[in-house]
Amino acid sequence: MRVAVLVAAVCVIVVAWHRVQPPWWDTAADLREMRDNMTDGIGYEGTDEYTPVGADPAAIDKQAWKVRGDGSAHAAIHVLEWNAESKSFTAEMSAPDQLALRLFYYPAWKVEVNGRVVQTTQREGTGQMLVPVEAGMNRVRITFAQTWDRMLGGWISIVVAAGLSLWSLRARAREAHRGLKPASILAS
Repeated sequence: MRVAVLVAAVCVIVVAWHRVQPPWWDTAADLREMRDNMTDGIGYEGTDEYTPVGADPAAIDKQAWKVRGDGSAHAAIHVLEWNAESKSFTAEMSAPDQLALRLFYYPAWKVEVNGRVVQTTQREGTGQMLVPVEAGMNRVRITFAQTWDRMLGGWISIVVAAGLSLWSLRARAREAHRGLKPASILAS
């Protein structure tokens, strides 16, 4: 009887999962398009709750260059590295200007121009990061830094994991202790 109830419960969950609440709102074609966009370097639009305040992912040109000059200065840009958490490029500028990146402005991005940390801004409407540069050769290095909230989250996870491990070990020790008492009574 228990097996029949278990099988019925699993069937109800599976039917409700697929008929009442579909597991995902994207179709297989949507996922293929997302994969192709990542492979082609276009990226994906993402969702509004993960974009910076004031940014509009729909306003971003998906075909935009990774880096381009934002003003009238001539810029010769060479991208050396463009990974998820680190980017590196050079920009030979004819005059001081800003570079517009195909990258949202987040506080965790640490930007160095010619070895000095610089303060970046964001373009109104799109939220794209703008990096100030000087005339001449500029070596730009961008890394995703560890912020206090991410560090705190990591420590909370470690403390909770240690607490659960300790609780589990103590529970096993109590069970083992309880199991030994009856055996020791019977032996005496």
